[in-house]
Amino acid sequence: MRQLFYYLTILLLLSSCGQPTKYVVKNNLVYFQGWNEAKGNYEVLLKGVSAKSFKVIDTDCNMIVGKDNKSVFIDYSKLENADASSFEYIGNYFFKSKDSVYFFGFYNSFDDCEVVGVNPATFQIDKKYPWAYDRHLVIYGHTVLDSVDFESFKVIDKLKAQDKYANYVDGKRVIRK
Repeated sequence: MRQLFYYLTILLLLSSCGQPTKYVVKNNLVYFQGWNEAKGNYEVLLKGVSAKSFKVIDTDCNMIVGKDNKSVFIDYSKLENADASSFEYIGNYFFKSKDSVYFFGFYNSFDDCEVVGVNPATFQIDKKYPWAYDRHLVIYGHTVLDSVDFESFKVIDKLKAQDKYANYVDGKRVIRK
C-alpha cells in the first residue's frame, strides 16, 4: 500500500508539471504557449497574425488549431495554402476548406496531410476512424483508395474494409483468391 501511494504521488507531480498548450492574445499579438521536457515552459509568437480575427478551432483530437482571417495554424506552424475563411473541423482528425480536405490522424509532416483529389463539398467521415468518403471515392486517412466498388464497399473496423472484389487492410487493397 505504501508503495502504491509513493507511485501515485510521483505520477501526480509529473502530470502537474508545466502549463497546458494553448493560444494566448497579449498586447494585440498571438502567442502559442506550451511546455515540454526539453524547454520547460515556452512561448512562440505567431508572426503576422491578426489578433482581432484570431480564433481557436474546437476539436476532439489531440491538436491545438487556430486561424485568423488569412492563415491556419496547427500549434505554432502555419498550414500553407489553406483557405482560412472556410477551414473547419469535421471530425476524426479530418478538416476541410472550400478547396481541400486535410487529415492529421497519422501524418508525418504538413507535406502529406492534404487528401488529394477529394471533393470537399461532398466529403463525409465514416463512424469508424480513419475511413471517409466523397461522392465517388473511399478514403483511408490521407490515402484515396483505387478501384473500389463503391456500391458494395463496407467498413468492418478501424483497419479493415471490403467490397465484392477485394479486402482492404490498413488502406491497402488485398485481392481475394
